[in-house]
Amino acid sequence: MEGSPENLSREEIKLSAINISGVEDMHHLHICHLDEHRVALEGHVVVNVTEWKEVEAIKGQLKQMLKNKFNITHSTIEFEHHTDSKCAEG
Repeated sequence: MEGSPENLSREEIKLSAINISGVEDMHHLHICHLDEHRVALEGHVVVNVTEWKEVEAIKGQLKQMLKNKFNITHSTIEFEHHTDSKCAEG
């Protein structure tokens, strides 16, 4: 891995994520180059949903947004529920 891309803003990515219905927060973001053409993101997403299928839909929307808006083609996302005690740590 080749370090964090200077042209990507963690704050802008977070703001774009929380604009997706059901997403309350995004934290522990790590963004890096996989190679000269590919960027990867790892992060935690706090959701406020009641059904697993809603999490799957959010995941699809997040991955599409990351690809279309930020050209991030590889992402690993850990989901947390808004009542989870880890979420309060932010």
